[in-house]
Amino acid sequence: MNAIHRQHGAGLLELVMTLLICAVTLTLAWPQFAGVIADTRMADARNRFTTALAQARLTAQAHAVNVIFCADDGSGQCARSPRWSGSWIHYADRNRNELRDADEPLAGVEPAPATVRVALSDGRQRIRLLRDGSSPGSNTRITFCDARGAAHATALVINNMGRTRRLAAEAAGFALACTP
Repeated sequence: MNAIHRQHGAGLLELVMTLLICAVTLTLAWPQFAGVIADTRMADARNRFTTALAQARLTAQAHAVNVIFCADDGSGQCARSPRWSGSWIHYADRNRNELRDADEPLAGVEPAPATVRVALSDGRQRIRLLRDGSSPGSNTRITFCDARGAAHATALVINNMGRTRRLAAEAAGFALACTP
């Protein structure tokens, strides 16, 4: 009747060793994991920008009006800077003065990512889309940077048709856009 019941499971020593192995593994893997997270945030910023621009382009084509796509200055007007932080807005520019007037409501607002800096090439402050969705002038480069600097920057190019493509990395060309 007196049966001996043996406990099955891990003892304190086994548990401590398992936690120690997990801690060492995490410490060694963390730099690569942090890089993956940063790359994912950068890709998210590019995708959000591309989506917001596509919405602006669709607004231009669907309503046959010129559309301005720019960084919001906080009051629903275009910021006067080639560095785009805060949010991105677009609106139908019915009178073609490239300023948002009282009778031109916002057609779209997209919050810009907080951890990624965005800058347009050639000091541009806005992107103008014509009623057919094209973007007049020369190609525009949009550079995306984070705390890792120009070596990890990426970029998009908007061609004259208003379409975007990803630009291959060229750290020297991104240095100016990546400075805080």
